[in-house]
Amino acid sequence: MGTKSIAESRTQKTLRQIQFRLQMAAERELTHSELAKLAGVGTRALGDWMRGVTSPPGMSAILELLAILPTVDAVAVLGYWQKCLDQPLTNSAKQSGDQTNIPTKSKKPTRRKQMKEGS
Repeated sequence: MGTKSIAESRTQKTLRQIQFRLQMAAERELTHSELAKLAGVGTRALGDWMRGVTSPPGMSAILELLAILPTVDAVAVLGYWQKCLDQPLTNSAKQSGDQTNIPTKSKKPTRRKQMKEGS
C-alpha cells in the first residue's frame, strides 16, 4: 500500500467548501449520493474525490485559472456558468426526469429574475 498524505489537498478542501456551502443553502446535510447527482458523477467517483484518491478531471486547472482572475471577473465567469445551467432542459434530460434541485432559504425570485421580468 502506498503512503498517503495526511494533509488534505487543495482540491479536497475546495470540495469540502462547496459541500458546506451547498448544505447551508439547503439548510440540511446532503448525502454523497445527492452531491454526486448535483455534480453529474457517480457516488464512487465523488467519494474518491473527497478522500483524495483521485481528482475531478480538469477541476484543478479550472480552479487555478479562476484563482488568477480578479475576484469580480471570477464571479462573472461563475455567473455565466450559472446562467447556462438556468437554460431549459434538453428533451433527453426532461424524459429521464434527471433534475436535482437544492431547496434554498427563500423562494423569492432572484434579483436577476426580477430584472428580467421587469423588462
